[in-house]
Amino acid sequence: MDVEVVKTIFSHNWNTWYISAINSQDQAVFFAYKTEITVGTLLSIKGTVKRHRDDGVTQLNRVKVIK
Repeated sequence: MDVEVVKTIFSHNWNTWYISAINSQDQAVFFAYKTEITVGTLLSIKGTVKRHRDDGVTQLNRVKVIK
């Protein structure tokens, strides 16, 4: 899936970055990633759907950035 990063937050407890992104169909995607990604970056990602949250966000596990 191709996404654009709209928000990043670093968790000191888990030592990871939480990324909020949006795809071309205006669907929100949320995932954790070990390295920092700049807001506004366009990415191609692949991952496993963990769940569809009540707030309309799809949460992903095991996300890999495809270059």
